[in-house]
Amino acid sequence: MRILTFLALAFLAVPAYAQDVAENELPEHGSGKLGRFTMDEAEGYALKVMSGEVIGRGMFREQGDDVYYEYLIRRPDDSIFEVEIDATSGELYEIEVERLGVDPVIPFKTMTPEMLEAIAVSHMKDKTRKILPIRVKESLRTVHNRRLAYVFDLKQSSKEHRIYVDAINGKILSDERIK
Repeated sequence: MRILTFLALAFLAVPAYAQDVAENELPEHGSGKLGRFTMDEAEGYALKVMSGEVIGRGMFREQGDDVYYEYLIRRPDDSIFEVEIDATSGELYEIEVERLGVDPVIPFKTMTPEMLEAIAVSHMKDKTRKILPIRVKESLRTVHNRRLAYVFDLKQSSKEHRIYVDAINGKILSDERIK
């Protein structure tokens, strides 16, 4: 019980990484390298990156003075993505998944499932350091920590791992031993 109390207090003592920003807190026009983009200009770019209907928008500040616009965009397949644009440079900062529709059409480039499977198998080989064959029990496109990912259930001898791989950049998001 003491450990849980300590962890709760430690969590509350940590300042939030991102915080909401009011319009009057934004940097003055032209203060960045390329100037500050308006929320409407950045929204136009966000809709080029991710076509659909904007159903929400806001601003937030990461650590330091970096300010970002975020747009919730609903796609025709009922998927919802959060697109974040740098307010100073107007460049894409991040795309996160809020919800995937039943049969989503992904409007941006992802790695092939075969490439992602090879990454997951290679990761498990490196982790177990055994030459025994690895069998893919199951693979599935999913969302993991708001990232579009593939999950692979892999088996090597008596060991089983569930490995999540980012579908865009191929990075390992999580590796859980399940047996």
